[in-house]
Amino acid sequence: MKKIVVNLLLVVAAVTVSLLGLEFSMALIAPRPLRVTTAEWAFFLRFDPDLGWRNRAGAEGVYRPAPGIPATTVRINAGGYRGGAYPPGGKPGGFRTAILGDSNTFGYGVEESDRFSDIIASSFKADSDLLNFGVFGYGTDQEAILLERELLGYRPNLVILAISAGDLSDVTASISGGTAKPFFTIDEGMLTLHNTPVPERTPYMRNRWCRSDALTTLYRHSHLFRLVSDRLLPVSRYMTNTVHEMDENEGLRVMVSLIQEMNGLCAAGHARFAVMLIPHGVWLAGAKTMPGQPVGYYAALGRALTNSGIPYLDLTPGLLAADTPGRPVFFAEDPVHLTPYGNRVVAGELARFLAGEQLLKRRDGRR
Repeated sequence: MKKIVVNLLLVVAAVTVSLLGLEFSMALIAPRPLRVTTAEWAFFLRFDPDLGWRNRAGAEGVYRPAPGIPATTVRINAGGYRGGAYPPGGKPGGFRTAILGDSNTFGYGVEESDRFSDIIASSFKADSDLLNFGVFGYGTDQEAILLERELLGYRPNLVILAISAGDLSDVTASISGGTAKPFFTIDEGMLTLHNTPVPERTPYMRNRWCRSDALTTLYRHSHLFRLVSDRLLPVSRYMTNTVHEMDENEGLRVMVSLIQEMNGLCAAGHARFAVMLIPHGVWLAGAKTMPGQPVGYYAALGRALTNSGIPYLDLTPGLLAADTPGRPVFFAEDPVHLTPYGNRVVAGELARFLAGEQLLKRRDGRR
């Protein structure tokens, strides 16, 4: 027995020395960076413990996003949204529309007046208005939280959820684009919120790992552990610096549940609800080379929306028809985001959809 114990101790000592040697070698030859989250990657964004990040109220300046993308003027109103002031209530007897979305809704690379929301609002009656609640990088989970906690307080008659192709990736993540965020899972048939309050600075690890002091300490102090943990993180197909908590099949289930929840919240607030699906430029390229073949997850999402009785507009056919080499609907350097021309196409498609579905009416039938 004594011999067995001695041998075990020798094995433990040998493994410990080997690991220490690997750690020392990595620190000297191939150190692994200590990656922690941050929310302030643009002058108009700030940390938010409920949402992860949000627009910084009162911020104003010129935003230069990336080479090949136009610089634009960004002004954030007192409520924390891009554009002029948003009065808390609509005009007496008027109709108020609110749009939730990410950077495409916010207007990445386009001026305020060139956003699809502003283009379509210019055709509204004088007693109607449209509020744009777009925030860079938001997923459906954050938009659902924003709807419940803030947007419905503006008393909209119609809420439009603008989904971009990368939103499914966002829904699966606890860290997206280098910033920690809330996320949901489905437990026993119910949506469960996680990672709140959102930590302002947290290691790039899965949420359940971050709850362990031992693993957090290892991440902060061990190059070898950071190498292993980075290798275990699935790679996002849309964004780098992302930590996923579930696969895309589960993410789609969560997304559908969130949308159903948002539809119910709007109904309780006497507002109509609709969904708009904005594809990825790469999806359009795939649709051109493989006509008739489903690209992306919008077909599955559309079936779920139909089964839930939620009206939706899939912009893929309209953008595909409008996209030409001389007039691209997405930026060539960043095919996630709509060009000014792409925004005009979206505005036209959305106007026809709203008229066809008779969504610009109150629930009592009045315009």
